[in-house]
Formats: sequence, C-alpha cells, structure tokens
Amino acid sequence: MPKPEAKTQLNIPVDTIALLFGAHTGEEKRKGFSELIRAMDYCKSNPEFQKLLSENKITVLCFGHPAKELSSIGIPVISLGYLDSDER
Repeated sequence: MPKPEAKTQLNIPVDTIALLFGAHTGEEKRKGFSELIRAMDYCKSNPEFQKLLSENKITVLCFGHPAKELSSIGIPVISLGYLDSDER
C-alpha cells in the first residue's frame, strides 16, 4: 500500500514522518525498545527534529504490545496492537 494511503487510513497527516517499530512484546529485551527510547531522546536534542516535533510532524507507530516506557518519550505514539495478517 502506498505510504500516503496507509497514513490516511491511520488518520495521520500525509506529511508526517512515521517511525514504525514493533515486536510481539516490548518487554522482550532483544527487540530493542530501550534502544528506541534512547534514540528518540538523542533525536530530541536536534533542532530540526525539535521543530518537526513541535509542528506535530513526527509520530511513532508501534505494532505488538509496546513497552510501558514508550509512552514517556514525548513523541506521539499510535499503538496498532497485535497484527495477525500481512494486509493489516
């Protein structure tokens, strides 16, 4: 599916940068949720990233069951839940 169409279906503006991350469960250390959180903290120190964030142009899409810490990164997160098909 083209990205603009997928974003529209998820009610995300087409010009938003969507970062996709997922795992069956975010509590599983080998899937890297802690690294994602550290990376987002690092990105927030960049003025361009801060500008995009202040303009609501960045969001994190997460499939599976995210780690609880993901809600504390200061970036909008859309949880897609568990995906059980390629189409979804």
